[in-house]
Amino acid sequence: METEYTISKGSKIFNSILGILVIFFSLFLFKISNLQAGAQQLIFILPILLLAGGILILINQFKAKISIYDDRIRKVNVFTNKELLFSDVKGIRVGSKLILIESFSEYKLSIKNYSEFAGSEQLVDWLRENFTDLDEADLAEEKLLFLKDPDFGSTENEHEEKLKRARQVAIFYNVAGAAIGLPMIIFESPVLTALSLIYPLLGIVVMKFSGGLIKFISNKKRSVYPWVMFGFYIPALTLFIKGLLEFDILRYGHIWIIAVPIGVIVFFLLYATGFNKNTDAVKGQVIFMIVLSCFYGYGSTVQVNCEMDKAPPTLIHTKVYNKYTEYNKRTHYHFKLVSWDDDPAPKDIEVSQARFNRYLEGDGIDVYLKKGLLNIPWYTLSN
Repeated sequence: METEYTISKGSKIFNSILGILVIFFSLFLFKISNLQAGAQQLIFILPILLLAGGILILINQFKAKISIYDDRIRKVNVFTNKELLFSDVKGIRVGSKLILIESFSEYKLSIKNYSEFAGSEQLVDWLRENFTDLDEADLAEEKLLFLKDPDFGSTENEHEEKLKRARQVAIFYNVAGAAIGLPMIIFESPVLTALSLIYPLLGIVVMKFSGGLIKFISNKKRSVYPWVMFGFYIPALTLFIKGLLEFDILRYGHIWIIAVPIGVIVFFLLYATGFNKNTDAVKGQVIFMIVLSCFYGYGSTVQVNCEMDKAPPTLIHTKVYNKYTEYNKRTHYHFKLVSWDDDPAPKDIEVSQARFNRYLEGDGIDVYLKKGLLNIPWYTLSN
């Protein structure tokens, strides 16, 4: 006996419209490409990819299906045709967008965007009735190990009370992190800057002194431990964005000498104090730690160097040697300024469109050069 689940009518209509729009957009790009008589081979790559993608979206609406037989489950779509015997199924994990069916070997069968299938709720119910929910099993196992751990108390009540306090600390840390990081995007405040520099490091201290109860990232479906990622993420991201947009660095090579070691140290501290092995994406957790460590390393270096540089600037009188534009997702406007130091090469700086239009080649321009608290030269231009 076979039970078959196909894409629902509503999802077919929506995805088919999307596929048609992608196809029309690719044809529009083809038309534009024909007007560009120069690098046609390169220009044709994107519309070809979009055209193929649009066609595959349309085909998949009628090809994709999940079939359940007496002894196996099969997934078919435009890219794959996979099946798994029931006898090989270890269990399932059901997320908001993904069903993952794990086997006793390394083989896994995934069903992405399962809510697009007609009868998806019945499919989920059937899977849960017939196979072990691995998230629930992991959660129960971790909770049992936690309750048996003598480091957290001698009774179940003591364990629960410590876990409750850890959750309260993690919630407070996350909320306070947002309260510090988000206003910094709008307001110029040395106090907010100082707090944003300190707060991510405080998260590492919180994890360290929690005795392992507070993790960097967690998943409440399969782990009992609270997490502090959000409170770390907001200040670190804000430091990074403001470091990129707010200050003009003259020599970026000087930044990496300081930012890279800071990022490496922060990553290893995050890993040592907050790594949670019982999450659904161990590699993703490590990658996210690396990314946020880089954000913090760069942002903290620039903020300390520039925001805390109180020395008076040096006024430099120079000229616009050349000006040009380049396009990378958006138009970027550049000046090449006549050098004012031992390096004879013109100084290439990015400027606003208004400033770009205001100056002509050969015009004089004043540069206010600052040494930087960490000896990373930066500058501002005269109004």
